Amino acid sequence: MAPCLFVLVAVLLVTGKFSEAALRTYNFTLHSGTKAPDGVTREVYLINGQQPAPLIEVDEGDELEVFVKNELSVDTTIHWHGLLQRGTPQMDGVPGVTQVSFYPIASGDNFTYKFSVDNEYGFYWYHSHFRAYYDDAIRGPLMIHPSRTRTRPFEKLAADNGDLTKLLQAERDATPILLNDWTHALSDTIYAQYFKTGAFPNCVDSLLANGLGRVECLPDYILQAGAGLGLDSGYLGDNGSSQMSTGGSPTSMTGMDKRMDMSESSTSADTAMMEMTPTSTMSTMAAMLSTASMSSTTPISSMSTMTSTPPMSTMSPMSSMQAMTTLNARGCTPPMMFKLGFNVSSLPPEKCANTTSTQLTIPANSTQGWLALNLVNSGSVSKLGVSLDAHSMYIYAADGLYVTLQEVKVSGRPSERSVCPKLTKQGPLLVYWSTWIKRLGITIFDSRHIQRAICNKS
Repeated sequence: MAPCLFVLVAVLLVTGKFSEAALRTYNFTLHSGTKAPDGVTREVYLINGQQPAPLIEVDEGDELEVFVKNELSVDTTIHWHGLLQRGTPQMDGVPGVTQVSFYPIASGDNFTYKFSVDNEYGFYWYHSHFRAYYDDAIRGPLMIHPSRTRTRPFEKLAADNGDLTKLLQAERDATPILLNDWTHALSDTIYAQYFKTGAFPNCVDSLLANGLGRVECLPDYILQAGAGLGLDSGYLGDNGSSQMSTGGSPTSMTGMDKRMDMSESSTSADTAMMEMTPTSTMSTMAAMLSTASMSSTTPISSMSTMTSTPPMSTMSPMSSMQAMTTLNARGCTPPMMFKLGFNVSSLPPEKCANTTSTQLTIPANSTQGWLALNLVNSGSVSKLGVSLDAHSMYIYAADGLYVTLQEVKVSGRPSERSVCPKLTKQGPLLVYWSTWIKRLGITIFDSRHIQRAICNKS
């Protein structure tokens, strides 16, 4: 019996099953502040002074406890995006649905979230789920490190045990990256304008990665070309030409778009085409401003009327389609639908001024062979795609869970995704994170060469 017992203990020690689940605690203070993430200063809503909010790290099977003190002037909640909340639906953080008190956390009040992540693993994010305050920077990454006993999809990429060790290390060291669109106005201002005019706020000022980005205005000749830019299909072709759906004939596009090879492996039907639609649907806005978008001063009985989109019977199309022939200063298609009595002139004037603010830098070492990135589209209205200069990427997890390995050049419509590009190129690497017309670069620093490498998400 003694030898058998020794073997059992040894196996438990190796697999990590001998340790018990731990209680991981975090203290969050929500407060207002002033930041310039893209070079333009504005008021923001922060957690512990950080944009994005602090990284939460736990192990599969742990208990998580988060104390939230609301020092904002507005009500809010925290929603744990993607977590199943088995047995603790009241901790989900959606007011009026799965927030334990039914009501949000009032200004000056506090609340403690406590739940288990037993049999859950992967990369997720958390955010405010009241009105649209997550657009004001109440968003952060959440990593549940998987059990060592779980089989990793990327194991099949390893040429030998040494390569497997590097892959596993890359996963453990994966950089969490929150990608989001960004506006220079508070969400309440945009929210009020939407309900007053009926014009869907589809336009943003910039794109951020981990709270860093810059404003890049389009040149006049592109703005004057209009929404279709003279292009045809909804993706960028294998030859590097950009194509968008306009009903016209396809036209090659030079400049910034030609630098991107947006084709993707045919093995991924889900990510084979990059969605470049310049406008969002009314249903998208209805989802964004759902029960989580209630006025803090509105009775619960009135929530449904406050969170619905303006009635279509009160909407009227633009009086003239002339405005559709060009893009506005921020590179967006002007709104087409308004409440009666409103039109484009009812909206604030569009402005765009280039900035040169700092962009995200990620440390990397090409001698390690592999780099892992945990990516999430934590934005509001923009559909995103990600590509890495001169490299393909292997998607090994989506929505937190391991998936069948897929090699792609571009990942479209990313939610939570984990990717591992093999670093085959020394020196600068350019990663693109793009909407249909805006793009952001992330710098990956190769510590061997003291050079910059710009990387983006997949």
